[in-house]
Amino acid sequence: MLFSIIIPMYGGQDYIARALDSIYSQGLDLEDFEVLVVDDACPDKTQNLVVEDYIAPGDDSHPTNLHLLTYADNRRQGGARNFGVAHSQGDWILYLDQDDEFVVESLQKLAELLKENSELDLLMCNAGLLIEETGEWRPHHYPQRNKQGLMTGEEFMVIQEVPWSPWYYAYSRKFIERIDLRFEEHVRFEDRDYVMRATINADKIMFVPLDLYCHHEYALQTTMIGNDKQRIHDNIYMSDRCRVIAEKERSSKPRGAEAIMNHYRYGYNAALKRYLWRLSANDIVEILGKYPPPLKSGGLMMRLAAYPHLFAIISLSVRPILLSLWHLKRFLKKFN
Repeated sequence: MLFSIIIPMYGGQDYIARALDSIYSQGLDLEDFEVLVVDDACPDKTQNLVVEDYIAPGDDSHPTNLHLLTYADNRRQGGARNFGVAHSQGDWILYLDQDDEFVVESLQKLAELLKENSELDLLMCNAGLLIEETGEWRPHHYPQRNKQGLMTGEEFMVIQEVPWSPWYYAYSRKFIERIDLRFEEHVRFEDRDYVMRATINADKIMFVPLDLYCHHEYALQTTMIGNDKQRIHDNIYMSDRCRVIAEKERSSKPRGAEAIMNHYRYGYNAALKRYLWRLSANDIVEILGKYPPPLKSGGLMMRLAAYPHLFAIISLSVRPILLSLWHLKRFLKKFN
């Protein structure tokens, strides 16, 4: 079997049929792939009925390669993906979110590429963003900025733009098993360290300008953080895991490790500037105490974050100004 498509599902009854349609409308031979939809212990089983109805043999065209997997305890997206991979059989692994879809005719083109490049560990493709509120399609810029051609993972980390989302990539099963690649479970933002670890450890990786994936953006997605302490914690925690990977790889892959450190600095700084200052002083001190940045690492914000109590005092002092600027920005955005 060529590839397995893993779809984590939680509250996906309004989206999952669209995701499945984007797969089964592409004219692939059923024996070339399988689809594993993983119910992440969602209390509302309406979503499962949608998948079961899709599987139901109403005629000769029902998909025999579509499987609904369940387990008892919620593990979030990372756990559902790990569970799906463990029960899959394909030579290549693809990830699809329940509310996204594959671009028309992209899977046939991907299948041809995978057959021609079976020696790869990773194959990166392109994606686009569909704004639900307006229907606007925004193709991503990677074909203009990334080079084509076979590379090592370290070379790829250094010279390419490496997106954090795992659905840009096709992963060789042998590669996943060789490095024991797994998502962190029970957290949000589980993508970051998975992609970093996969990329730097790849012996053979390649980028192709194939528009593979359509990511839908709408309000209330899990990546919308706001003032939620647990989401802010998970965001900083997963950034810190990138730092751990970089430190582990520094002696054997120094250039690639430094590239990962740049991802860590970017993610950590973004969390400080956008979110952490919104929390109470105690919460700020608690989170920074768990995941302090290395001294003299990054810009002013990261240097201040090395002193949690000082960062908390400054945050409380400037919060009224920052909130006013944030509301002004949202107001002006309505007129753009």
